[in-house]
Amino acid sequence: MDLRGSVDLQWLPAAVGTVCLTRSPFAGTVDVTHLPASLTLLLLFENEFTGTIDLSDLPSRMENLYLNTDKFRGSLELRKLPASLHELLVHANKFTGSVCLAELPAGLDWLNLASNHFSGSLDLRNLPANLRRLHLQRNHFSGALDVSRLPRGLMELCLSENRFAASIDLEGLPESIKQGIVECQSRGLDVYPFKTNKRRMYQEP
Repeated sequence: MDLRGSVDLQWLPAAVGTVCLTRSPFAGTVDVTHLPASLTLLLLFENEFTGTIDLSDLPSRMENLYLNTDKFRGSLELRKLPASLHELLVHANKFTGSVCLAELPAGLDWLNLASNHFSGSLDLRNLPANLRRLHLQRNHFSGALDVSRLPRGLMELCLSENRFAASIDLEGLPESIKQGIVECQSRGLDVYPFKTNKRRMYQEP
């Protein structure tokens, strides 16, 4: 079935728990500030949605929000996400500006901001204790990077193709990924859970 056109989410049924609109030529802007209170899962990926996104008034029960692989733009405020949120995927869009990672929900497990146009410095010292996957690659982040206070259970850390300072000290990586593959790519690094004995990685100029 070929579904297309714009989507107005404010008219969703009050009791709906899941909305999945994916891999179709849906277009136009999306307002997620008037969603049903019962909504826990919202999947809007691989469409043609555009415009800005306001995440400051999501349902208090929201657990998974996938807005990836669209054409969203503008800045992204991450300091008012619902406490119930487990996964936030907004990769492969056109978001810009700096991001604050210091006030993410305590139960957040997966954050994917990859393949956008985010910029500025990154502070990774106050990430949620439950965070397992953090994908920030292919952006314009810059400056020095401290990875000595990452969550102890972090399994995936993707930072490649950014503009960080010349070296990143991996001595303080959590045990969960200290034995991971550390790959030096263009101005960044990616760490996955496989064997290695590397402890420091210098980035390419």
